[in-house]
Amino acid sequence: MNSAVGSRAATFRIIMLIAATGVLMGTVFSGGMMEIARSGVFYPEKFSFAHIMLIFLAVMITDVILLDTFNTIGFPTSTTVSLVFELLGAAVAIAVIQISQGDQAGMLGDYINSGKA
Repeated sequence: MNSAVGSRAATFRIIMLIAATGVLMGTVFSGGMMEIARSGVFYPEKFSFAHIMLIFLAVMITDVILLDTFNTIGFPTSTTVSLVFELLGAAVAIAVIQISQGDQAGMLGDYINSGKA
């Protein structure tokens, strides 16, 4: 909304109506993505505590950079979608490293929760 208000793309009332409609539609139709975020993207029992902390640190840093960049440019962003895919990317990266180092035997599917995909 800041981009729309700052650029005076429309009146404040129109911008608020569009934003309110978007929020309402998001709450009605986002059940699937929220369920994925709630039920888990990866299996934490397959990772050590240090790897879990590394995944969450990578997600936090990536989220700050991604959302700041998108907001600066004026692109619309979805924090839920960005968090889910950041978690997925970080978990896949750590799982691939674990598999390649032979720390734990297994396939990539053993690390990633694909039950809701």
